[in-house]
Amino acid sequence: MKCPEFGHIVSTFATTCPSCGYPLKQNYETLVHVIFYRQRKFYLSKVSCFINIDGLQIGSLENGETLETTFPQGVHTIEIYNKAGSNWINNIDVRKEVDFEKAKRIRIVIVPKTKEKGYAFAVESLLIDDNI
Repeated sequence: MKCPEFGHIVSTFATTCPSCGYPLKQNYETLVHVIFYRQRKFYLSKVSCFINIDGLQIGSLENGETLETTFPQGVHTIEIYNKAGSNWINNIDVRKEVDFEKAKRIRIVIVPKTKEKGYAFAVESLLIDDNI
């Protein structure tokens, strides 16, 4: 998440901003359950898929794995990338703003896809469930 004072990137569970000390009120009733699932495919099966939310790496997925986390309601930027090749830092496959505001649970399915210069990852489906 971002610090409301100066926009620094801050852990979801921080009580104060580590950069400026701004107090962060956490309302755990408004946390959204986010589920990332990497579909099992033969190609790109040996390449890890890394996931950032608001610039914070929350984990990586191998073929067929699921990653679950919680984030506060609001608009968040999700990045999905791989570290294949030497220039992995610029190898972001997906950068998407997702509105978690009215959701209780979000399920994101990630699939490998082919592109001109190799492989990449794509979001196949994004299910926002507000009835849980």
